[in-house]
Amino acid sequence: MILDLRVRARKGDRDGLGRWQAAKRALGGTTIDIGVYSCACIALLAGRFMLSFLLWLVAIAVLVVDAALLAGSSRRSLADRIAATVVVRAGLYRKSWETARENEVMARGIMHAQNGFGHMQGVTQRMGDPEQLRQLREIGQDVGRRTASTARQAVASERGQQAQRVAKSAGANLKRAYDRRHGSGNRSV
Repeated sequence: MILDLRVRARKGDRDGLGRWQAAKRALGGTTIDIGVYSCACIALLAGRFMLSFLLWLVAIAVLVVDAALLAGSSRRSLADRIAATVVVRAGLYRKSWETARENEVMARGIMHAQNGFGHMQGVTQRMGDPEQLRQLREIGQDVGRRTASTARQAVASERGQQAQRVAKSAGANLKRAYDRRHGSGNRSV
């Protein structure tokens, strides 16, 4: 979430991972990152120094190969290759930014419409002719209704609803991540 990354299946249209694929990726990653080194530590504790040293060398070699694969053109780790997954950008930050920018534009438009209507009312009150006053009031009210209606339609549109959902989801995910991090910091104290 913080890095705006998502793991998905390498092939197919599926956006997420199935349980089996997620389990394969987790098991592969754990084995690559910790498994071989743990075996070396166990061999060391058992008094098998030569076996421990060889396993330690294998662990270093596996980590180097994994790093080399990550630096390669496909940018896929051994765990990704084992589980047939790929890590991609989620794009939540960009979507959230676009939503916030669109909401700001709409809010600014509504504010300008309200200011314009207020100015129109001030001008009409200073005018003396009741017929001109009535016409200007009708024009101002019509413009205000159309502007507010357009803003409401933009917010109620499918794109507006999607933008609101993305913004709410991103906000909730950021809050959960913060709470998890903040909560875990309090437990260790």
